[in-house]
Amino acid sequence: MTQAKSKNTPQEVPQNLISQIWGYFTAASPSIKDAGERRRAQVTASLTFVLLVATSIGSITADNKIALLGIAAVGLISYIIARTKYYSFGAFFFIIGFSATPYINILAGNTDTPVISIFAFIPLSLILASALVNKWAVFLLTGMNAAAILYTIPNDPKVGVTSGVISAAGILLSILDSFRENIEKSRLEELRTVNQDLLSIQANLEE
Repeated sequence: MTQAKSKNTPQEVPQNLISQIWGYFTAASPSIKDAGERRRAQVTASLTFVLLVATSIGSITADNKIALLGIAAVGLISYIIARTKYYSFGAFFFIIGFSATPYINILAGNTDTPVISIFAFIPLSLILASALVNKWAVFLLTGMNAAAILYTIPNDPKVGVTSGVISAAGILLSILDSFRENIEKSRLEELRTVNQDLLSIQANLEE
């Protein structure tokens, strides 16, 4: 009689170990019970952890150490908050720090192409915001970015186009986020209705 082999293959052992280590550093707070919220918290912790590690390593060899250390500090604070039940504040703080990068470079004179620098960071930051925070936070970030663009490159001939594109993208993401929330609410209501109907049928059968 043969016995089932329960040993892990050589390939599975390192993968399981890496997964355990990654989960240790990025797992959501136990106080968060909702599955969707736990996923958002874990994504936030993962992004802030990667930012923290990358900027910390980069600050060792980079010339502009102060800027990278500042970003690393933002990543550390965001990461610490992301590991708590208040992860959404960590996500917002992380996105603020990420969005501030091109404007800091512009004000410090570290870039000769400010518009390209803005488009390299801000659309991605708005996409991350739509995935990690609610629609009102996305709308707020859109307004903050529009104001920052007008402040940092007021004399650039492309300031109007840049501000308009970023504003339109942020508003569109806010609308899509609101639409997605409404769909999720409708699905939850449908599930509750179905569950109530099933409970009613079960109660009638038991009588």
